[in-house]
Amino acid sequence: MGRSQGLSKVTQDAWCLTTWQKQKARVKWLKGEDTNTVFFHGVNKDRTKKLNIQKIRDGDGQWVDGTKDVAKATVKFFEQLFSAEDISGDCEVLNVVKKVVTEEDNAVLTASTLQEVKESVFSIYPNSTPGPDGLNERFYQTAWPIIAKDIYEAGMAFFLGATLPKFFTHTCLDMLPKLNLLNAIQILVPISLCNVSSRIIARC
Repeated sequence: MGRSQGLSKVTQDAWCLTTWQKQKARVKWLKGEDTNTVFFHGVNKDRTKKLNIQKIRDGDGQWVDGTKDVAKATVKFFEQLFSAEDISGDCEVLNVVKKVVTEEDNAVLTASTLQEVKESVFSIYPNSTPGPDGLNERFYQTAWPIIAKDIYEAGMAFFLGATLPKFFTHTCLDMLPKLNLLNAIQILVPISLCNVSSRIIARC
């Protein structure tokens, strides 16, 4: 490897590191050409410290210690919160409601053009947190000329009743505190981290 190639690789590695740290720090006010890995490292370290929960009150008001026990208590709390009895109502009354939108009209109204899908893709902040597949918006925007047709056809198939595969709909849940003082599970808010492909379809 020549000297110029070695310098090129070092420059590329430095750019990749800065980009990764910038994305992880989620700092939107810095321009793309700014480089400050020390700053990004500090932001990430502070964020990790704030979100590292070692002790918290559970749903019953009892203190829980340790990461594993905190995780179990959190899962239990939100499972109970979002669980409900199966209530089956009488939907026969809907049969007397006259339809004003035909299946053909509905297909036209829900269909998006390729240009609309493109606008949806490029309207998303490029360095937002990626979903479970590890791909953020910048990948979709950069690779758009290659993947445009596939993304468009997948979206249109969904609107016509097709079931999306799991790699499209797979989602991670993250718990973020509503307040700076994190002392109870009730303060946590579940945040859904979807794949960008799902976000694109949701915006169409």
